[in-house]
Amino acid sequence: MKTRGSLLCRLLGTFGDKEEETLFLRVGMRCAVVLALMVVALGAHGAPIEEVVVRAETSSALAASGRYTARHTVSGSFEGVDLVDGVAAAKLDFVVEVTNDEGPGFLHGAKGHCIGIALYQHDSPIGSGVCSFKDSDGDVLFMRFVEDPYTSAGTAESMGGTGKYEHIQVNQTHRTLDSDEIDGSRFEATGVRSGVWHTVQK
Repeated sequence: MKTRGSLLCRLLGTFGDKEEETLFLRVGMRCAVVLALMVVALGAHGAPIEEVVVRAETSSALAASGRYTARHTVSGSFEGVDLVDGVAAAKLDFVVEVTNDEGPGFLHGAKGHCIGIALYQHDSPIGSGVCSFKDSDGDVLFMRFVEDPYTSAGTAESMGGTGKYEHIQVNQTHRTLDSDEIDGSRFEATGVRSGVWHTVQK
């Protein structure tokens, strides 16, 4: 915290002529006020500053590899499109909320936004798209999925991420347990997912 506070003071001090004593005092007061506000804000959460920093680092840690199972809820919209004779399609835009079965852990409390398209061909219907998930720590995981548009059962894999998801590979399967169509253009669903992850070379 001492290093961060010194950096903040230096940044605030670049807005004037440091050779003038009066301005220097103003900068010092401004820095003191900002640092005091930081202490008050962090202290309002009931933990000293050092404890807040340690908790943030701990919450972002993942084992080198592991497995996870989770439940999810989905809410979104679809828009039908006729491409060519015999091939209908639907554009999908939906949000996903994930709850890890073991509580805090991989993707626990994550909220995702997905965009995709479903092709309803006679012999081989297929749906695909991409998602971004932000978990309760603020870390983001990007994934792409392929699934059966009728059952919403499919697979997904990671495309990179931030924080704990920056250097891992994820492979997942998912399926829908229950779904409802709402007013012809919106849907809601619940489902389950499970997968594995492992660290990749940095």
